[in-house]
Amino acid sequence: MKLFKQLDQLISSSGSCALGVVANLGIVALTLPFVTVPSGNSIRPMGWAFLIGMIALGTFVVGIITALIDVFSGKCKFGLVGFFLCLVPFPLASLLLHLLALIKGFHLSE
Repeated sequence: MKLFKQLDQLISSSGSCALGVVANLGIVALTLPFVTVPSGNSIRPMGWAFLIGMIALGTFVVGIITALIDVFSGKCKFGLVGFFLCLVPFPLASLLLHLLALIKGFHLSE
């Protein structure tokens, strides 16, 4: 019975972690098509930026609230991890895009 109680606590407290992981995987999946951009091209990824912004905003609002509830209820061990994972999507997307631009040699127009 104690095992089921601990398992239930883990599942109920890892919602913000799961949301953060799914959002970050979505960011990576949306950024992968930039691998096919030829070297020397200039791109302006406005649609990509909009999608990334919506994912980051949604993750921030829902994930931060969930993480704070988990942390302050005292029943969560992973609340702070979920909190930080929900802050990461936008910086991760920016880092990946600039890293791909550096590696592949395309230019980001402003």
